[in-house]
Amino acid sequence: MFSLRHGRPDDLPTIYRLERLYIETMEPQQLQKWLSVLERHIKQWVHDLPRTITAEELGQPLGYLFWEREHDTAILASINVDPGYRRRGIATALLIRFEHEAAATGCLDLELGCLPQNPARRLYESLGYIYDREETPYLVLRKKVLVPR
Repeated sequence: MFSLRHGRPDDLPTIYRLERLYIETMEPQQLQKWLSVLERHIKQWVHDLPRTITAEELGQPLGYLFWEREHDTAILASINVDPGYRRRGIATALLIRFEHEAAATGCLDLELGCLPQNPARRLYESLGYIYDREETPYLVLRKKVLVPR
């Protein structure tokens, strides 16, 4: 059974590996651009460690989520689960924890972007995220914070 905890510096190799895998799989045309600004990504990952939630089992990271705050909106910057551990409820647990943490900090809205063809879109919509706008090539989905602060 997996557990959730806050991110730590030793999660950075897992974050790098899964972020790169996402780009290679879902947005391969962006790989060279992504690699060219890798230092910027690393700085973001380090900066967002206090808002990173890691799923682990027996000390092994299985996935993570990190988010950023913009005024009263919590923006999901990234969520990723190792392909070998998908469909076990990890992403759902990460999203629910994100919603609770965002609410605890006073956020009123939740926001995330995803490609229209991303299979995770079904999960987001099942948790109440609805289409808000398009920021090509992404769809932006939003949800009001429903958990008590």
